[in-house]
Amino acid sequence: MANFQEQQLLLSGDGHVHQPQQENLLREQAQLAAEQVKAQQAFSYNEFEDVNPLPQGAQGEATVVRLISTQKLYVRKRLPYGTNEQRKDADQEVNMLQRANSENIVKFIGKFEHEQGLFIITEYCEGGNLREKINSERNTPVQERKKAYF
Repeated sequence: MANFQEQQLLLSGDGHVHQPQQENLLREQAQLAAEQVKAQQAFSYNEFEDVNPLPQGAQGEATVVRLISTQKLYVRKRLPYGTNEQRKDADQEVNMLQRANSENIVKFIGKFEHEQGLFIITEYCEGGNLREKINSERNTPVQERKKAYF
């Protein structure tokens, strides 16, 4: 066992990723992705109550909703899901949200189908949308904005 560890240290010491390490890394990434998908919740339409409709975007309508069981606020976005092209577009959006992992991107919570639509549940950002944030800080000096965000 110690010999295997020493061999791996020698291989990784040259700064290159070698085949066994790549396979392990890919395996670990696949496991992490599977765990993230399992962590995402499956919901149904009736588990939420509408709170406030949001302005309609290019891809679909969105509503602030409350999960009845926890009283927590989320955003429920309805995407058209009737045609093959609509399904492809909606599935691509879901995949993108599932892979996105940044504090600057809303978190994907779950999805479900209901009456010819695919509904995506994401976290609710109390601070409003990016356009509102930019407009509210338009008169703030650049140096203050840099301090706040960097």
